[in-house]
Amino acid sequence: MTLWEKWVQSLFNSLVPRSAGFASVNPATFLDVTMLLIVTQMIIGGSSQSMAGGIKVNTLGVAFASLRAVLLGHQGATAFNRTISRASVRRANAIVTLSLLTLLAYCVAMLLLEPALPPKAVVFETVSALFTVGSSLGITADLGDVAKTLLCTAMFLGRVGLLSLLCGMMRQRRDLSPHLPSDNVIIN
Repeated sequence: MTLWEKWVQSLFNSLVPRSAGFASVNPATFLDVTMLLIVTQMIIGGSSQSMAGGIKVNTLGVAFASLRAVLLGHQGATAFNRTISRASVRRANAIVTLSLLTLLAYCVAMLLLEPALPPKAVVFETVSALFTVGSSLGITADLGDVAKTLLCTAMFLGRVGLLSLLCGMMRQRRDLSPHLPSDNVIIN
């Protein structure tokens, strides 16, 4: 490729993993570090209210604002001269945590179901399915029926959204949390 073609390909392939699933070059030929960056982009996804998958850029931004507040010793998270509501911070942290735990569970299950396939490809397929990207390294046809079914459930979960699904299963009710004295927990 010419320098211009390399630049265009790198730009295109750096934007696509966030939602589209297109591939102008075979992703199986990418370096391991490139694959890690692509998987990270698939997990993050696009912006809120878009058709992109992932945990969403806004959610990650709120989680990072919360982390920054903790590191700086602030009482609340702020961004762009605004205080982010506690409900938004809690929801963002819940989505990030649930997403990572769900990803871990699906990756472990898929790796156990398909030990003969390359782990990098299995993890890539799992991330792509759970965060509704649509990319593949070409191993889908080699998966067993149980693994394919598991990926289908991952796609459904990713499209509906973990928190939305959990909230939909729970009965809507008023806040019944107990009002107890607060205390600090030692966290290292």
